[in-house]
Amino acid sequence: MAGVLLSYFKAGEFSPGVISGRRGICVAGPWLALEFLSAVRGLFTRRSAPVDSRAAAQSPLPRKNTVKLRKARGIAGLDIGSSAVKAVELRAAKNGYELASLGLEPLGPETPAENGLPGQNAVAAAIERLFTEQAIGASDIVTSVSGSAVIVKQVAAPPLDDLALGEWVRGVAAQHVPFEPGDVDLSYQLLDAEEGPAGRPLLLVAAKKEVVREQSDLIRRAGRNPVVMDVDAFALANCYEVNYAPKPESTVALVNLGDRFTNVVVLRGVLPLFTRDISVGGRQFTEAIAREFGLDPAEAERVKRGESQAAPPEPLSQLLQSFLELAVVEIQRTLDFCRASGGSGVERLLLSGGSSRVPHLAELLADELGIPVEENDPFRAVAIPAERFDEGRVRELAPQFNVSVGLALRSFDPA
Repeated sequence: MAGVLLSYFKAGEFSPGVISGRRGICVAGPWLALEFLSAVRGLFTRRSAPVDSRAAAQSPLPRKNTVKLRKARGIAGLDIGSSAVKAVELRAAKNGYELASLGLEPLGPETPAENGLPGQNAVAAAIERLFTEQAIGASDIVTSVSGSAVIVKQVAAPPLDDLALGEWVRGVAAQHVPFEPGDVDLSYQLLDAEEGPAGRPLLLVAAKKEVVREQSDLIRRAGRNPVVMDVDAFALANCYEVNYAPKPESTVALVNLGDRFTNVVVLRGVLPLFTRDISVGGRQFTEAIAREFGLDPAEAERVKRGESQAAPPEPLSQLLQSFLELAVVEIQRTLDFCRASGGSGVERLLLSGGSSRVPHLAELLADELGIPVEENDPFRAVAIPAERFDEGRVRELAPQFNVSVGLALRSFDPA
């Protein structure tokens, strides 16, 4: 496994590293406290017990623990979406991980908006309510970014020392990143993969500084401390690794269908082959329902979730089919592009996200792609204490928590 690491000592200077362990990215701008740099340097050191895949298939927890888990450091994973904010805290358990806190605060149509999206003050207030009502005690936050503000590119790097490699990466970024160099935070990581004729695989990530700053300012406004900025795609991959213990030769697509974007990550074993954020999400279906049937956004959302009969069944079914076909076409196009770029054929697809349980989506994807499609369970290898949680309710909401579980795993990074 390998990760992408960037520690900013001051604006414009970076310290890359080749670190074995959990993949990810710390896009940490000048707001990153220097005393946290030692923790940042260890972001990708393995801290979890290897999961026996046979045991994981039979039980929600691995049966054996061959590596002692580090104690969690009081960090919560916070997934800030356009329709809800979701938070998770994990703690070490006897046989792996255990859910410590979990919560979801909707950002409904009535939430005050800026440019069509929930405003910063409204989101900060929602985060405060979520942490207060669910008694989430963590003050340090790991969050993530996605969409058009993030560029992920895998390239082949020549054998160079750290200083020369950093300069080489800057040159490569100038070719592949469609933003001004001064407008982005760059991060890269050499992958623990076999070196090819052109060099060793390197994962390059660029995130717009403005988005990183806005996200971290929002968390501060909510009275919390942002310590790591990750990327949705890598959080999904980390959640998958812990819960499914994939075989090195297996190739899987993780598809996270959210409100505005769909994250697609193709992995071979635990190594990322391809990532893409598609501008297709459940909000498009909600807006189409509102337009077609003259409903307000809140009622259209209830119709989408099957909680209202305000739309005639037959026209609604036709509208749903159009939305599903759009989503399937974009996902198919992404997998085809991955294959054409030298990636392996995908063996199965794991589906998550708030819109992943739209009726018939999984069946249509399986039919069109010709591969098995399953729900991606973020709690497959995470214990849910019965004395603290309604497991049925947690399972009902589970597809919305893959990103936040992946982020919460940062609490086990070495201090």
